[in-house]
Amino acid sequence: MVLGLSLVAGYLGAVRYFSNQDRLIADFREDILNGSFESMYDASSEFLKRNVTEAEFESRMRVLAATLREYDPELKFERNLEEEKLIRSVRESSERIRSDAPFALVETGQEPRKAMIHIAWIREGLRLKLFDVSVGDSKVSVTNRVNTLAGDPFIAGK
Repeated sequence: MVLGLSLVAGYLGAVRYFSNQDRLIADFREDILNGSFESMYDASSEFLKRNVTEAEFESRMRVLAATLREYDPELKFERNLEEEKLIRSVRESSERIRSDAPFALVETGQEPRKAMIHIAWIREGLRLKLFDVSVGDSKVSVTNRVNTLAGDPFIAGK
């Protein structure tokens, strides 16, 4: 019985460790700062790999990194918990959107120019793996371009 409880506790601890969004965001930021795009691709979800080749991923991540550095060279990420809460409530009320898939909204830059980064993960086994990343200017406007890593070609807006 004790062994069974230990195994369950270990499993739950591993799930919690691998699901910690603040740790995932910090790892994502660190990978961008270090240019570790090949290892990011290797650790990404099967969905992302089906939609983007490794060469496309690395090219898009270089564009993403350069775009984000235009907002803030140090890439200081700050979670936007208010917007996350709003999106989470919409997702939970929808039958067509997976509400259990973790995501984070982070901003970088200074007013009046900030980038909004939507990072989504999906569970594969015990781990959460990168599912997709979208980046746009935090100010909503007709000219705001949202670039999606696993979607249409990632082209930085000016």
